[in-house]
Amino acid sequence: MGLFTLRVDIKNRIYMRLMLLAFLTRLTLFWEVFWPKAMPLLAVIASFLFLALIDLLPKLPNWLHWAMLISFAILLVLGLRHVTQGCYRVTRNSVNYRIESDSGVRYQPLNTLDDRPLELKPGSVEEMLWRAHVLRMKALITNLRIKAPSPGMPHHDPKALRVIILLMVIIGLTVGGSEGGMRLERALFPQEAKLNTDATILGVWITPP
Repeated sequence: MGLFTLRVDIKNRIYMRLMLLAFLTRLTLFWEVFWPKAMPLLAVIASFLFLALIDLLPKLPNWLHWAMLISFAILLVLGLRHVTQGCYRVTRNSVNYRIESDSGVRYQPLNTLDDRPLELKPGSVEEMLWRAHVLRMKALITNLRIKAPSPGMPHHDPKALRVIILLMVIIGLTVGGSEGGMRLERALFPQEAKLNTDATILGVWITPP
């Protein structure tokens, strides 16, 4: 393997690593905004699943069953609206800043690779200094990393209600068991109360005089 081929191979590896880091960082930044926004929606879905899987809704009066379904539908729409109002736009600068911040590096090496002073004469001292600076920034790239997402749930959910949401789903699935599908169907499609129309049979004993 020649020296030129080795340099190209190293350059390609660095490029692929940066692309992977950028992709993971975009997912991280998206998740940190989406997860807190999705909590109300998930709470509505979990509450409905819990009531449906324990088969409570079909046991309610028909009018109350319908009222509960309408209420859940309204809350579902409000939850979806809350999710869609989030700002999920991730810029390249925010990605670079997050990678550099998580990696604990200084001097913004990623932005340095994209920038170039406007007035640099070829062969000048300024260009040589700039090239040396770029080389130092490239050396820092091998140490770049991204930390796990941190949506700040203790701040958004200080009472840890998200744990209750998870427990509701687990309890519902456990209670519903193999009848989960039928219970969901009964919860979604209320049945009219059936009246007992069986004829009442009276037995009359006639005592002759």
